[in-house]
Amino acid sequence: ESPPAARSHGIACYSSVDLERWRNEGIVLHNSDVRGLGGEVASSSGWVMERPKVLFNARTGLFVMWFHLERSRSYSLNAAGVATSSTPCG
Repeated sequence: ESPPAARSHGIACYSSVDLERWRNEGIVLHNSDVRGLGGEVASSSGWVMERPKVLFNARTGLFVMWFHLERSRSYSLNAAGVATSSTPCG
């Protein structure tokens, strides 16, 4: 079973049609869905996932999210995470 932080934390998405009014689309990548190098799961405090960027890959038709991935605030992993989806909100 995933630790509590892994189930309730993640990367959120916000959308806007005019860049003035924003809508919270919720968490699009949950901590519990992320696996580290070698398939490791999050610790009890969850992963640290920062600075996400989403791009559309026209060749594959998928949205690709890149983000900084860490085990904890000690910043000892220094990994890049990648996730894909058929929609921009996961």
